[in-house]
Amino acid sequence: MGTDHFREQSQKLAIAAVVFLLPLRALSIPGMGGATPGLILALLLIPVIWSSAGRYRIGWPIGLSLAALVSVPVLLEIAKVDHKIDDGAALGYVVILVGALVTYLSLLWSRKEFGVRTTALLYSGGWILQQAMSSASWSTNAWKYAFAWPVTVFVAALIYNNRSRFLSLSLVGVMAAMSILNDYRSNFGLLVVTGLIILWLWNRGDHNSRVKTGGILVGLGVVFWGVYQAGIWLALDGYLGVRNQLITAQQLSRGESLLASGRIETSAAWNLLLNRPIGYGPGVVPNTEDVLVAKSALQATGVNLDSTYVNTYVVGQQIKLHSVASDLWVSFGIAGLVLAAYFAWLLLTRLVTSQKQISVLYVFASVVALWDIGFSPISSNIHEVIFAAALATPLLTEPKAFKSNAAAKLNMSV
Repeated sequence: MGTDHFREQSQKLAIAAVVFLLPLRALSIPGMGGATPGLILALLLIPVIWSSAGRYRIGWPIGLSLAALVSVPVLLEIAKVDHKIDDGAALGYVVILVGALVTYLSLLWSRKEFGVRTTALLYSGGWILQQAMSSASWSTNAWKYAFAWPVTVFVAALIYNNRSRFLSLSLVGVMAAMSILNDYRSNFGLLVVTGLIILWLWNRGDHNSRVKTGGILVGLGVVFWGVYQAGIWLALDGYLGVRNQLITAQQLSRGESLLASGRIETSAAWNLLLNRPIGYGPGVVPNTEDVLVAKSALQATGVNLDSTYVNTYVVGQQIKLHSVASDLWVSFGIAGLVLAAYFAWLLLTRLVTSQKQISVLYVFASVVALWDIGFSPISSNIHEVIFAAALATPLLTEPKAFKSNAAAKLNMSV
């Protein structure tokens, strides 16, 4: 009995260490492409992690992730014909995907042993420490560039078991105020969407029918559209600052979409996808044709094609499209793009069909992750997508449980 207790406690300590250490990029091992201590420890424990994660429905994300990794040598072999390849960058992108996959499995392991609340506290706590250790990267705006996501997740996890809608909305309001005061307008908008969803779906009951699920999806679209229109109104009236007021007015006068113009890389991504549907491969340096294809799309947005941002970030030494989905496609081809689409589908469907009472933690994590899939770079935001996906991944037994509940209700009615 003593041996079993020691083994159980050791396993729990190992889980906590892995989840907390996974984000600590500041302690990454030199020459390992950014591998953190948590990632190395998780790789050593992968047989245990894999067996624990097996209780979840993980066939699609695991299969697509492996397909993306297998496609790397094929894509690089094709790219070698007319592209240079940066081996260091290639390793970095592979480590990002492997790290994302291992993080996903580790979070599921922790969720099985500790539950959602403790898992979120450990992971966000590790991110808070990571950001505190990396002050050089956020010295201009600590909230916007470092602490907004992990602090919001941490506090939301603290009140995860509290069933007060007032407390949940108060948390959203405080975090939204922090974001607007620190010039983090996109996060402010995502928190507003989070608050509206909580207000709407707090005690929603059973929404598994197709009609109700479809209605909620339409409603979510209306919520996003409403927040978008409200943001335009606030900007034009000067509530979001004079600079934002002038830029918004100019964009609208040219008939531009604020989302598209705000993320100019989207147009470049679309053109590059049409020109080379199979993707490029990790570490591939854009050639002259790629630059021309991307810039022909960027020109239509009115952006300065000679700017440092365009020539050193978007089509510099790598093709960077400021989108998890686009970056997965660039480095891992069609499999990477389908993986991003799967995560978006998972987050949306679980948001509208989950049987449990809705929580700030899950709604905020899902809304941010959906935004990241479309508009945030993979290198700095993939962890937010993976965290939300781990919360959303259903148990293998859930469909059976749902059938049992339905049968029980039928028997009671009879």
